[in-house]
Amino acid sequence: MPGQLVVIASSSQIQAMVQALQEVATAVRSQPFWNTQWFAATVGALVGLTPSLYLLHKDRAIIRVTFGHILMSVGANQRIRSGLWMKIANSGRRPITVEDVFLQFASGETLIFLDDSLFVGGRGLPKTLQEGNAHSVNLLAGSLAPEVLEKGHYPVAVCFRDALGRVYKREVGTEFWETFFKTAASRPDNT
Repeated sequence: MPGQLVVIASSSQIQAMVQALQEVATAVRSQPFWNTQWFAATVGALVGLTPSLYLLHKDRAIIRVTFGHILMSVGANQRIRSGLWMKIANSGRRPITVEDVFLQFASGETLIFLDDSLFVGGRGLPKTLQEGNAHSVNLLAGSLAPEVLEKGHYPVAVCFRDALGRVYKREVGTEFWETFFKTAASRPDNT
């Protein structure tokens, strides 16, 4: 999430960092400010801590959610049907397991799709995303329209939830939904 720093570390890494900081605090209390030992301890602690913090920052999951309108050929007769394409990608080092895909409304309500038959090829969830992996799902417009139109307003975000409960989302403007449903309605075979 923008503006947030999440540090994930093993307990041994955290203990090493805490021990280094405690050594610096002890040195500061017992020595004059410009004492060579205190200065060396401070510089040593900072030099040792900097690469660890850099690696912790680099070892996180970097998630990107995208979506769009898609035309798909579906079924044995390969009819062209309109749908919603939703994708989650992990470009970071830490793997995540995606468990749910859903739409979020401004009121905080969510529309979770649990039935795999609504998706072309199924949801394929849960899915573990390693570094460089992505997963996409395609939802037919005909199965989406009644649910959304029943609410009377459009969703504001396309969301994916991982196994730890973290939500990754991408904001959706009303212009997208207006165009999406207009295009879907213009195709008579989108049932």
